[in-house]
Amino acid sequence: MEGRYLHTSDYYTTYQSLSAPLSHIQPLFAAYCEMLINPENVETLSAGNTSIFCTIHSMDLKFVHVDHMTAHYLGYKNEEVIDKSWYQFLHPDHLFEVAYKHRILSQRKDGAVMCLLRLQMKNCSWLWLHTVF
Repeated sequence: MEGRYLHTSDYYTTYQSLSAPLSHIQPLFAAYCEMLINPENVETLSAGNTSIFCTIHSMDLKFVHVDHMTAHYLGYKNEEVIDKSWYQFLHPDHLFEVAYKHRILSQRKDGAVMCLLRLQMKNCSWLWLHTVF
């Protein structure tokens, strides 16, 4: 089972500078959009993309392999996560949703599921990720 993770901060930028002081500031919202990874385009968008990392898991979601970008985003070396359960790194608020999607994926034996979740980084902070597994 493979998982690909996309760091959500790569899709949001905040601008807080004004070219000239204003006496009255109007609220402004500006957005730009990029295609998010989904099961249909995961192979195309993940190839060579440095804002994505890939892990491979056994069916019980223990890590079997992590790529070099995993260390960049989560801070763990390969040997620190191999044979550990993905659930150990999952934020408790996402446990039920991920367990449900894991069951669906295990029963279907094909296809993929998506999830927005937080994983714990080595420094104990939480990283929001858009995942396809």
